[in-house]
Amino acid sequence: MLVLGALVTFYAYNVLSVVIEELANSGRRHLRFRDLAEDILGKWFGRGVGLIQLLVCVGATVALTLLGGSSMKFIIICGVALILTGQLPSFHSLRYIDLLSLILTLLYSFLVAGASIYLGHSDKAPTRDYSLSGSDTQKVFGAFNSLAIIATGYGNGIIPEIQGTLAPPVTGKMFKGLVVAYAVVCSTYFSVAISGYWAFGNLASGNIFSNFQRPDGTSLVPDWLIVVPNILVIIQLIAVSLVS
Repeated sequence: MLVLGALVTFYAYNVLSVVIEELANSGRRHLRFRDLAEDILGKWFGRGVGLIQLLVCVGATVALTLLGGSSMKFIIICGVALILTGQLPSFHSLRYIDLLSLILTLLYSFLVAGASIYLGHSDKAPTRDYSLSGSDTQKVFGAFNSLAIIATGYGNGIIPEIQGTLAPPVTGKMFKGLVVAYAVVCSTYFSVAISGYWAFGNLASGNIFSNFQRPDGTSLVPDWLIVVPNILVIIQLIAVSLVS
């Protein structure tokens, strides 16, 4: 499903970028999903897309604030940091924050994957069980939940806004950008997912950092392998929240 999700969404984003380019060449340039949907499908579809985008934006902002706050143990501090950084004047002004986010994503993911591999080979490694646990109902709901998580991992593209910032001609640029973006997404997503599941099996938690500590709080890996990735997560979540 990870591979299938990558293929389907990559194809969809590429088709969308081609449509936007064709419309721009005909004098109908769109910088927002809502305007694009309204042009192609009609006014009511455009309003529907706008409503969905608003709900996704609110949900993502709340979730990212809570996740960042749980990493630093202070949700209010994370919220204040987002308010302050949210005063940046334009999408273009986020370019350095986007670059920082990219670097932090790579560092965080490879550190987590390295910690999982380290723990999996150590004498502290937990007993691994790769069977599906729970009742049939729990398995069904778990499967749908995992599909939603996978879709979210690939489904946060802002193609019109990005394509609108490219200098003309944009032919071929979006495809190259998608290739780079998916190289980053797949390398980080797959490395953490595979190494984490190998190290912890069906006991792997939604927050992988909790797997690196015993219930009494003692670390199963060197402390810096927990502290450094947590710091990177906080900074990276602030950057992602700004883009969202």
